[in-house]
Amino acid sequence: MEIRQATEDDFAAMTDVWHSAVKATHGFLGESEIEGYRGRLATEFFPATGEIWVATDEDGSVTGFIGMDDDEVGMLFVDAGHHGQGIGTALIDLVAEGRPTLEVEVNEQASQALRFYEGAGFERVGRSPVDSDGNPFPLLRMRRPGVDSV
Repeated sequence: MEIRQATEDDFAAMTDVWHSAVKATHGFLGESEIEGYRGRLATEFFPATGEIWVATDEDGSVTGFIGMDDDEVGMLFVDAGHHGQGIGTALIDLVAEGRPTLEVEVNEQASQALRFYEGAGFERVGRSPVDSDGNPFPLLRMRRPGVDSV
């Protein structure tokens, strides 16, 4: 696996990774909601993210990505076919370097994501009954110390 900074040329592959991951882990979303978010990724979400890193396999295919805004993990998705291979952990470890803390908001209904973040040392510190668009998908705010704080 190689991890490098993303470019705009990666946006289509990142969208495919996102779609694969969301279909596998976000059963609470309907198809229209998934497609609505999917349509906003390359034009709205990716360009607005301060720092994006992609993980690639030996043939250069994008297998996962993480987007950061300061100390906030704005997005972390791994292709469903690559879950459990350490890609998400490697991405978290990369962005944790030099940051005093990491924070993330996770959909409460995304139980796999919650288990991942808890396993990576994140603790629940808050809850919102709606997502950032005001939809009834509760978000949990989680925080963990960075490697320099441990």
